[in-house]
Amino acid sequence: MISAPVFFAANGESFLAYLDARRPDPATGKPDPARIEAANKLHTDSEAQRRWLAATPPSTSYATAPYFAVHTYLFSQGDGTKKPARWIFEPLAGRVGLTPDAAKDMPDHFLDGELISRLAQGPAEWKVLLALPEPVDPLHNPTAAWPENRKTVEVGRFSVVSHVAEGSAEDFNAHVFDPEHLPSGVEPAGDPIFGARSRAYSVSASRRGL
Repeated sequence: MISAPVFFAANGESFLAYLDARRPDPATGKPDPARIEAANKLHTDSEAQRRWLAATPPSTSYATAPYFAVHTYLFSQGDGTKKPARWIFEPLAGRVGLTPDAAKDMPDHFLDGELISRLAQGPAEWKVLLALPEPVDPLHNPTAAWPENRKTVEVGRFSVVSHVAEGSAEDFNAHVFDPEHLPSGVEPAGDPIFGARSRAYSVSASRRGL
């Protein structure tokens, strides 16, 4: 899950173009703005996420950020039918964003320290929601958001109660968070990006020696 309701690419070609355009220039050590602009004009499916990020202040905490699956899943019903839905994790602490001035004063990685301090006082929690689409809502395009007024159903709570210390044995486990590892009764709706993610994660894991 990511902290935006839409993804930046609708297919594998666009995904690779997005990342390639942001490779650091060897001469400057930073991405070339001209290459990014050219890629954005060629692959316009990233526009929805770019607009959302530009209009949404960064969260004050991991615990005050919502998280979105962006993919649509199909949930098996008792009568044999399948109902589409998208996961949303809604923070119990509320969505709280930084002001522009506050964001400028924050050090790098401040979210990590904030979460550790927060967990010392109690768990960070989210409502686990399923957003239900209307017939007009796209099911196979993770760059297309569904309207915020769609009906949601709360199906659980997610709690983070502790953190793993960086560099510890637990920090170097062999877990791969593969989105295709789904429980019985839940399956992907079939957008192109979903199918590409599992293979990409496998390559990442192998290069990290897992």
